Amino acid sequence: MLKLAVLPKPLYFRRAEEVEFYETFFSAVRDWAPLSADLSAHPFALASQHGLAGMDTLHVAAALTLGAEEMVTTSSSRRATPRWIPARLVVRQVLL
Repeated sequence: MLKLAVLPKPLYFRRAEEVEFYETFFSAVRDWAPLSADLSAHPFALASQHGLAGMDTLHVAAALTLGAEEMVTTSSSRRATPRWIPARLVVRQVLL
């Protein structure tokens, strides 16, 4: 799911440095949350109620499912974040 969100455009536009960054990052990931109906039910409701991007809510749900304390994102759509992300999950934005 995360690879689908970030890799297609850099691959298509042949942005090798960005692709290398993501591949290096992904190779260090220990746990991946499997995409399932259970995982997508809550994010769908959140996205619908708060007018949020669906992928953002899926990423947060996956992080919470795995018990993550911190989530790093390259998304610039963080304005609505404080009102729906649980306080126990720290979200850090990085710009590429």
